[in-house]
Amino acid sequence: RQAEIAMTALDQGAAGDEQSFYRGKVAAARFFAANVLPRLGSDRRIVESEDLALMDLAEDAF
Repeated sequence: RQAEIAMTALDQGAAGDEQSFYRGKVAAARFFAANVLPRLGSDRRIVESEDLALMDLAEDAF
């Protein structure tokens, strides 16, 4: 959503500091889409397969 708003602002002629800010929003969204979204499925499977074995240990075990 933020990237969409930023793209609209850039298309409407944002300048100066606003232009830099909006370009940063677009760059962050591109990074997220390229680097974070592709791993979400595997990350979810890893988290769902974790057990609570460490939580069952007595506190003095640490």
